[in-house]
Amino acid sequence: MCAVAEDVCRRIANHLALITPKLEQCADDADQFATVLAEHNIKYMVNDRAMGMAITELTLAGARDEALRGVLVKWGKMDASLTRNSFLKLGSTDPDLDYAFVLNSLGGLIMAQLAIPRRDFEARILRPSLLRLVRSIASEKPNNRSRDIS
Repeated sequence: MCAVAEDVCRRIANHLALITPKLEQCADDADQFATVLAEHNIKYMVNDRAMGMAITELTLAGARDEALRGVLVKWGKMDASLTRNSFLKLGSTDPDLDYAFVLNSLGGLIMAQLAIPRRDFEARILRPSLLRLVRSIASEKPNNRSRDIS
């Protein structure tokens, strides 16, 4: 199981590395940032149902098997480091926490979509949810904090 987890996590990191430059380029536009994330997750987790299921199953297996947790933690840290600069440019004050928040929110939304497929999932559920998350992170920029305005 650890070897399977390593392989799946390596593929996730490779896919994430492909969109990281796009995220950095559009980090000044929260809506575009959310769109890039949505398109990426639709392509690699929803349209590639086997990958979406593998990730869901590995997450559940990690909850049951302590040996798998180390693999998942290692790759989670790698993925967070890949997106760190993107989240900082977006305005995050804690990019690792914000990445984990977005990642785990996506995981729940995608797991529900895999269980109960909806044709309008991306437009009605995934994109609006990501927009809310990303906009809230982007609003952390110092020039957007109302409490800092005197």
